[in-house]
Amino acid sequence: DQNKVSAQDKNNVHFWLDMLLFFSTQAHGTRPKHTEESTNTGRNSRLAPGSTPGTLCRCPAIVFVFYVLYRLRDKIAEALGLDHVTVVRVSVKDMLPCCGSVQKPFAIYIWKVDGFHSGSWFSANNLFVEVHHGFNQSVSTRVHPQAGPSAEFKARLEMNHNPADSESPMIILVKHQLQIGSQELGRVTIPARHPDSTNTVAGKIDIGAKFGTVRWDDNTFTKAEEVAGAEGKIWYLLRPLDEMVEDP
Repeated sequence: DQNKVSAQDKNNVHFWLDMLLFFSTQAHGTRPKHTEESTNTGRNSRLAPGSTPGTLCRCPAIVFVFYVLYRLRDKIAEALGLDHVTVVRVSVKDMLPCCGSVQKPFAIYIWKVDGFHSGSWFSANNLFVEVHHGFNQSVSTRVHPQAGPSAEFKARLEMNHNPADSESPMIILVKHQLQIGSQELGRVTIPARHPDSTNTVAGKIDIGAKFGTVRWDDNTFTKAEEVAGAEGKIWYLLRPLDEMVEDP
């Protein structure tokens, strides 16, 4: 019995040594030879054919790291400024014949923006608005050169919306066009889920459907005053395409 307990204790010690060695090799890129030989002593007989010392403990660690990265993917993307970028445009549900998504077209009206400080020391803002939502390609207004802190767009952009999608927010970006690329001046995020359903993408679309005619005024448009990264304001309206009547 004492021999069995001591053998189990040795296995536990070897396991935790392998865990420490794994993370140390990830940090330093090398594994000390004498330590590897010492931890492998007396263990080769217990390894499965084709396996190497440390394989059994490394695999769970790698799976755990990938799991953590997956759970924090939104936070990591937000920290890198890539939370509005969509790379994979398909979900698991879309690949199942019984769970296909239904895409409903809708329009995003961008009336105007105001109060955005210059993104360059040498020129006024070349303002435009860019919208991201779900699996859609990003859409944008035309650029207003030398617009300064404000611009009136009166633009209509079109996208698709999946009513069953409760994970994809809409991100409206106000940008300044540069000679190479563009600079984000501020953003408004409309969540896919919210305790108040009228503040979600689907809720905003339903509110827009109640207006008989799209009029370019404060009674029709939503004025977003809490713009992340700026003190500006954005006037926008979401509305189903099949019920749309425009006021010239």
